[in-house]
Amino acid sequence: MTSPEDDAPKHEFAFASFDSLEGVPVLSPAPAGTPGYLRLYRAAQRILPGGLIAVVVALAASWLSDHYGAPVMLFALLLGMAVNFVGQDPRCRPGIDFMGRTVLRLGVALLGARITIDQVSSLGGEVLVIAAGGVIVTILAGWGLA
Repeated sequence: MTSPEDDAPKHEFAFASFDSLEGVPVLSPAPAGTPGYLRLYRAAQRILPGGLIAVVVALAASWLSDHYGAPVMLFALLLGMAVNFVGQDPRCRPGIDFMGRTVLRLGVALLGARITIDQVSSLGGEVLVIAAGGVIVTILAGWGLA
């Protein structure tokens, strides 16, 4: 007797068991023999239309902020609402999702790392050791409690 998990491809079953990967699309593996550069080219082809729209909105928001004195975030929000309909186009959706999830998370992490390193380095080496130890203990405690 087979269960539904036995019928599912292995990559779908593996992702379905992790709560932290919720929202991550299940991608089919590349066919055997597909060169890496071709896979990269196809991924870029999917991401490029929506990614370009996100970059144009960000650049326009920055330009408007420089010329009108309002915060960049305000203009980005207004422009994002104005071009919201573009996200309904299936050609743009993967790029917008990539920029809204992956690139945004990377930017927030880098911003947080920059602030933390700047602040901690100005306080001295002992504080750096204490902060690193605190992060390690917190991660281990969370892992142990999970």
